[in-house]
Amino acid sequence: MSDDWNKHVFGISAKKPPRLVLLDEVHTYSGVHGAQVALLLRRYRHAVGRELQFTGLSATLRNAGEFFAQLTGLRSGAVQEIAPISEETQREGMEYLLALRGDPVSQASLLSTTIQTSMLVRRLLDPAPSAGQSSGEGSGLYGRRVFVFTDDLDVTNRLYHNLLDAEGLNDQGRPRNGRGTLAQFRSSGQPFQNERMRAGQSWYLCEEIGHPQGIDQPLKVGRTSSQDTGVEKDGDIIVATASLEVGFNDPEVGAVIQHKAPHDFASYLQRKGRAGRLRSMRPWTVVVLSDFGRDRLAYQGYEGLLDPLVPPRTLPVANRYVLRIQATYAFLEWMAKQLAHCEGKGNVYYDFAQPSSTTTGKSRQARAAAIIGDLLSAGGDRERALLDHLMKSLQISKNEAQAVMWEGPRALMLHVLPTLMRRLETGWQRRPLAGEGGIESTPRIHCRSSCLRPSSVTSVYLR
Repeated sequence: MSDDWNKHVFGISAKKPPRLVLLDEVHTYSGVHGAQVALLLRRYRHAVGRELQFTGLSATLRNAGEFFAQLTGLRSGAVQEIAPISEETQREGMEYLLALRGDPVSQASLLSTTIQTSMLVRRLLDPAPSAGQSSGEGSGLYGRRVFVFTDDLDVTNRLYHNLLDAEGLNDQGRPRNGRGTLAQFRSSGQPFQNERMRAGQSWYLCEEIGHPQGIDQPLKVGRTSSQDTGVEKDGDIIVATASLEVGFNDPEVGAVIQHKAPHDFASYLQRKGRAGRLRSMRPWTVVVLSDFGRDRLAYQGYEGLLDPLVPPRTLPVANRYVLRIQATYAFLEWMAKQLAHCEGKGNVYYDFAQPSSTTTGKSRQARAAAIIGDLLSAGGDRERALLDHLMKSLQISKNEAQAVMWEGPRALMLHVLPTLMRRLETGWQRRPLAGEGGIESTPRIHCRSSCLRPSSVTSVYLR
């Protein structure tokens, strides 16, 4: 948005400015990240310089109208929510939901409970396609693939590698020599069948529904996270993070397993919806819980997992930490306009990132240093122009804009601009200390009386 060469691609200063902004999966904009996006959209509206129509899509928002107004910076009365009414919907199909609690007395980790659950649930789904049959044919009512979700990347990695080991595979997914899957110890052909049945250690049902040999065959385990791109085409079990909870439609997913209580019910509903994409399918959702903390509360209130009520969602757009970050970006956009009037096209981000080796770049950096120096030492019209830009681009009040500019920690006028000024003046080099030459022993201090603020903060610019 501060790049004069490319900002027209996003409709800024373009011959045909955009009229519509489409936001998919709006519920994913939450917390600090959502506040950053909300303020970015405000800056974008101001940069485009015309009214835009925002359209958002989500299936898991409770207060959709109020939330979308907060996200886009529109008035609540300017947002119209379009949703189906009860007469327009038709109930069909069936799903199974299971809240499974690990046994703390057995001293087994909850991760091992999730591993065995994953191995068993996949073998309770439809058998793998026979020879000559494509993977998309004959999936039946239950599907052929399991997604296992976690909310922790470390747990995702451990679950993935432990699942590979449990299926007798190495880290590359190839069979280990002399190692079979641990599921073979649950086969009906093992000794002490009656005793194992009473102890819940026999998976004979998998054989009864069409997996006579599949219980002894290793499953293909895949992983989708920030470390891996895409989804393994023929994977039986996919261990995934939140990266797979939206925007992926696989008709073969018949079961979703959630490791530990979900952190966000909107995300949990999205994960749950990855299974049963075919209208004829009967998907499974299994939540594996421990006996402690949030998991214990979730198990005791299991109806919240079976039919979750998504709480109203708000964004911390007034958070000072977020506002200071966005105010710095807004300053870059303001500076781009100042430089465009006298120095021609350029990229402010590159101007402020490192010393320039071109004549144009050096001229832009010298002009930027002069503007910043004028801001810090004189204020006046430039300071008022910057204040007005922050108020309009971030849609904040005058008091809030002044607080972002002057109140610590890391205020724009007391920290960001002096640091930037020093780098522009020294060419990103350390200033020589007193006695090293090139600088007088007493630093020059520029201070103006208008720097005094009600909070008793004095602006001091050290040159």
